[in-house]
Amino acid sequence: LAMVQTPHSPLQFIKSSASAPAAITSSTAFDLSKLSEEIVKSDKRREDGYAISREIHYSVLKARNAMECEGISNEEKHNQIEKLEALVSGVLVSHETSKIEKKEDVIDSSGDENISIISREANLSQRIEEYVRFKSYCHFLSTGTLISLSSVPGVSDEEFLAGACIGLTRDLERYAVGRAIERDVHSVEIARDITDQIMAQLLKFDLRNGPIRRKYDGVKYALKKLETILYELSVTSTTPPEEEVSNANENSGAAVVPVSRICEEELDAIRQRMEGRDEMRERLIKKCRDGQKAAKQAIFALHRDDTSRAEKLILECETMITSDLMPIIEADSTLRYGSFGNVLEEYAEAKLFHSFLFNNAGSSTDKASATTVGNISNPEDMPLCNVEEYLGGLCDLTGEIGRYAVQRGTKRDADGVQICLEASMKIYHELSMMNLPRNSGKKMDQLSQTVAKLENILYELSLVRSNRSISLSGGGRSEAPNNDDIND
Repeated sequence: LAMVQTPHSPLQFIKSSASAPAAITSSTAFDLSKLSEEIVKSDKRREDGYAISREIHYSVLKARNAMECEGISNEEKHNQIEKLEALVSGVLVSHETSKIEKKEDVIDSSGDENISIISREANLSQRIEEYVRFKSYCHFLSTGTLISLSSVPGVSDEEFLAGACIGLTRDLERYAVGRAIERDVHSVEIARDITDQIMAQLLKFDLRNGPIRRKYDGVKYALKKLETILYELSVTSTTPPEEEVSNANENSGAAVVPVSRICEEELDAIRQRMEGRDEMRERLIKKCRDGQKAAKQAIFALHRDDTSRAEKLILECETMITSDLMPIIEADSTLRYGSFGNVLEEYAEAKLFHSFLFNNAGSSTDKASATTVGNISNPEDMPLCNVEEYLGGLCDLTGEIGRYAVQRGTKRDADGVQICLEASMKIYHELSMMNLPRNSGKKMDQLSQTVAKLENILYELSLVRSNRSISLSGGGRSEAPNNDDIND
């Protein structure tokens, strides 16, 4: 019987140290195990944040239901509020403790601790807004005034504005409808007055596009609704409320004095702090442009064989990050995500590409004549970058490796292309085994396309080598015709 032939095993693109070119064996070990552990810890913190967030949300709902429903004793209402307070205080205290451990506390110009710069896990910031909104509503019912920021320690300026101010006006809109059913004009007027005063203060804010700016429009609608309710109550009453108040004041001889139901000084202080952070953010964005430009130009210089200029630009970018940008991030950690994160990704890409070419052990003035080492720096080699910034730079590195492989392919440098393919496949294999953050996960498709592109380049080079060997072995006409042959 004829033996059934079986296919050979797949080509092992990643060579062992014994069979790999000398340049490949000189590269250091590429290990992302520590980075993977950091991602797992980050995912655990995020999951815990979402779990606590759900507990706070349900606790706020229970406390509201207990306050609005009949048949529930005061003791039970008090117990629900106590449970909510204990749950939220645990979140706020743990956050403040972590801030002290990281030494990220900021002192404002007045010398007081500025606790308004807060970055919370998951969607905990939204739940703190719900809690502050509920606290503000309860404070209004007991005093008829706006709660102060000092009454809710650990809450940021943004959370206070969104919950205690803007969120309260939406609650007062619903509250006024209920009191209007009972013809309680006095309570509706108090709700209208505090909403009007909040609106007047918010008009002083220069709110940039964001969640607070979108929620701000709700205050206008709430004020319009309250004024409409008062108008409808006045036209359906035999004696308008304004006339009743006027008659009462005339009989008593007292002058009408407008009551301030909010602390304007506190809201002005919040506005000044937010304006200061906006100025700091604008300053950061402007400085980030120069840093990102330097990193991009360093990558271009490496492709153009201008290594000395590339190293100078990388050092310039690193100095800019440590001297100009990092102090701003230490003052407000919420600014790390955005322009600053993009600079760190570009910086990581430039450093990784330089390390890929020269292993950080030296450089060459002519990249084409230099031996590419194919080294991939580990996260420990870049202390300035966090997990997401390093991963972003690592994924972008494969694009630069692909462009470099095309250059080596045009020079028929199969070993150079092999180094590029091996490095790209190592990155792909490491990242495919990790639960990547959302932003970095989007780049995996580009990475796989780069690997396929390099495999095709290596295949095309093998065709060139095969065609050359056929010509040298006599597969084609090996001698050029002499002049006599041409004349014949």
